[in-house]
Amino acid sequence: MKTPGQNSFTVALSELKRRGCNILVVGSSEPDARQSLTRRLLGDATTEPRKRLFVFTDGVHTHERLGNGPRDDDSLRVVTQSSVVRGAAATEGLPGSTLGGPVAHEYVEAGDLGSLSWAIGDAITSFQSNGPLETSELRLCLDSLQPLVEDHGVKSVRRFASVVGGRVKSVAGMAHYHLSVPNDDPVVDELADAFDAVIELRMCDGTPEHRWTFPDRALSNDWMPI
Repeated sequence: MKTPGQNSFTVALSELKRRGCNILVVGSSEPDARQSLTRRLLGDATTEPRKRLFVFTDGVHTHERLGNGPRDDDSLRVVTQSSVVRGAAATEGLPGSTLGGPVAHEYVEAGDLGSLSWAIGDAITSFQSNGPLETSELRLCLDSLQPLVEDHGVKSVRRFASVVGGRVKSVAGMAHYHLSVPNDDPVVDELADAFDAVIELRMCDGTPEHRWTFPDRALSNDWMPI
């Protein structure tokens, strides 16, 4: 696989931001590495317009995972896949966290990919209620594809990613989806071309590092600190 120069890498990233993108995150399962990357991909919501959408499938909800920025309904929404559905939609603080106010939160029954996809699309539509979104204003983080792969299989998750990804790109948003498996896991090969880029994580001497691969260009870059 060809390693691009800095200019090629910068151009590729600019194109992803301009047209919208869906990114698969693999490699290290260390929370520090994943949280660091998520913060970087979400951007600084205190200085730039952001509509942040978090999709939780692993049942862990802490205020640190929501990053910085406003937490009103117009700026932040949460969708949780849960075996215990607490109503079609709820506005509340997440369990185990201090959010400084209510958060728009929708629960979706585990085992129903269609409903999860619909809830994500509905949240994006809600963000559009006050007008069109700016390029890269929407930032989506899905905490773990692993439960979805285990419950539904890779082909179904590919279809799910395509549907959600299409909705994200329709507003030129940026989404990333975590999958805590090694980069050489066969699942990554089966899913990679459904995404615009793959980011691999690792910890090196206690420092989280990442490198990007662009499947459609057969390009990758060198390891970089996050």
